[in-house]
Amino acid sequence: MRKQKIIIIFLYTITFFLYSCSEPDNLSVKISETPSDIVVQGANDFGTFSAGESGILHIEDNHFLFFDYESKKDYVVCSRANCRHNDSSCSGWYDGYHGALGLAEYGGKLYCFVKRQEKNLYEFIQMDLDGNNRKVIAKIDCGDSLPGNWEANLDLSYTYYTNYKVITVLNWLYNPKENSEEIIQTQQCISVDLLSGEIIEIMERTEEPVQCTIEAVSKDYSIIKVTGYAEQRFTEDEFFTRYEQGEFADYVQIMKAENPYEAYCDWYFDEVTCWYKYLIFDIDKKETDILQMGDLKKVKDENGKTTAIKPPFYIIGVYKNDLVIEKLEEGVIEDEEYPGIIKEQVYRWDLQKNTKEKILHIDDGYVFDAGGLDCSSIVDHNKILFLRRKPNGKAVYYYYCFETEQEVQMYETVRNVPYRIVGEMKNCFIYYTADETKKSMYMLDKDYYYKGNFEKSIRIETMDEYF
Repeated sequence: MRKQKIIIIFLYTITFFLYSCSEPDNLSVKISETPSDIVVQGANDFGTFSAGESGILHIEDNHFLFFDYESKKDYVVCSRANCRHNDSSCSGWYDGYHGALGLAEYGGKLYCFVKRQEKNLYEFIQMDLDGNNRKVIAKIDCGDSLPGNWEANLDLSYTYYTNYKVITVLNWLYNPKENSEEIIQTQQCISVDLLSGEIIEIMERTEEPVQCTIEAVSKDYSIIKVTGYAEQRFTEDEFFTRYEQGEFADYVQIMKAENPYEAYCDWYFDEVTCWYKYLIFDIDKKETDILQMGDLKKVKDENGKTTAIKPPFYIIGVYKNDLVIEKLEEGVIEDEEYPGIIKEQVYRWDLQKNTKEKILHIDDGYVFDAGGLDCSSIVDHNKILFLRRKPNGKAVYYYYCFETEQEVQMYETVRNVPYRIVGEMKNCFIYYTADETKKSMYMLDKDYYYKGNFEKSIRIETMDEYF
């Protein structure tokens, strides 16, 4: 009997030990404050993280986690003693798939959107840096999933914090009431005031399908690109009514198709005009205006099929309140024999004067994505990174400095941007290298990065992303 008790106690001890080893520790390190005059991106559960000066906030396995640079360990954002981090009593735990997004430190507090399935809403919460004093600042109603109603979610939405506001995108879904109706998916950009909890509609929700993308964010304004079709697509019932009335008699590919409605949908995608609007949201005034609007360009193959839909330019960041935009020319890369960017021009757009100044011309190369924000390719406050191709699959990498108006050569390596920056602190970059199975994360002093001195990198294996 005594042996049995000893065995039971031993097994319990081992089980508790294994459980303890598998769970991250309570938060016992300090999360540093970032200046409130910079833009901070929130972490989501699809691989986007939020890098700060002392560590990285990220969301994983229903936990709010903080990776500490010094200890190279993950901690649950919870300082409660003996907490098992597995229910709502824990400040670092949340429930459900895609149940939280936008985790970030801003202005000395932690913020996050948390989905409350049982209440059918999102709570926008604020916490102290140790996870204590959790409170709800705002609530976003998720609508109604019953037929004939609209429901909303924030799944896979990016979030940005600036000027004591958070900006994100609501995904709306209309559930058909009758068989003659179709599902409608549309998006709406919103903002929440961190101080008052006010929810600001940057744009109205429309009943036509539109896509919204947060293109740029500064302390003064945000740019949102909205795209849609000039005509709404017919439902299947609407189409066949018109089909039988002969409205499509001149469209041979539809009339001769085995499935006429499917052929109509293909025609719709290929031929109906797509439009764009760049909206500018004044963060202080909480007002939205149209910056520019027009039609998107449809790129077609030799058979007349649309292969891409492109805007007249792409926004790559904000520098001293000027938009930085790029115009691309595509063609076949000579020694690779497949399409790509063969020429790029970069401009500074002074929004006050509405003037554009060309600052960079790149032949046989392009500006590549870099930086700590998904909506910006500007790093170190004043630089953009680009490459120019060389023979034999090589490229020379450069940065352009806005202050000096000069381009500086950094290093030479293969063409596929093997050291891609995804996070930034005051003196360091976080970058990754990738293979077929994962992204391997590293941290490196900025001066070393600019010199191509990658052997000085510090490995941060905990943050690796597996495919």
